[in-house]
Amino acid sequence: MENLKHKIMIVGDGANEALTLLRERLSETGNADSCVLQEAKALATVCTDEEFIYSLDTHDTPAFAVEKILDQLMDRGWISLDTGKLTVEEEEQIRIRLQGLGYID
Repeated sequence: MENLKHKIMIVGDGANEALTLLRERLSETGNADSCVLQEAKALATVCTDEEFIYSLDTHDTPAFAVEKILDQLMDRGWISLDTGKLTVEEEEQIRIRLQGLGYID
């Protein structure tokens, strides 16, 4: 079965910088091969199911836009950002459980 790549397009001032940051984040999380990234000059009027267009708002920083894009891609099931690292809350829950079982003081 062929894995289709999703096309991510970013429009607006700072699109090039946002694409660079997005490429880095996708690479860090092991999702670099799942998406094709490009800067768009104008909003497309028709998108396929495999395309996502993000238009930078006037007050969006490229870094903020990347976080919003990543959230959208996760919601669509196109990427997974599970890095296997525990959050502080998860570590605390584990510590409490181990303490309750008597393994730690």
